[in-house]
Amino acid sequence: MSSKNLYYTLRKTDKKYDLKTAIINAIRNNATEHIDPPITNIGYKGIYKTSTEIF
Repeated sequence: MSSKNLYYTLRKTDKKYDLKTAIINAIRNNATEHIDPPITNIGYKGIYKTSTEIF
């Protein structure tokens, strides 16, 4: 399942993007979601919950 049940379609355009800014924002956003997930089934809390359910 993709994140938040979203998917993206990529297509080539003539628009120029600042990849450095996009990469930094993507890393920051992913880290924030991992550290402070909205529910306990995802992020580090999800990993912990899964491990406790297994053992």
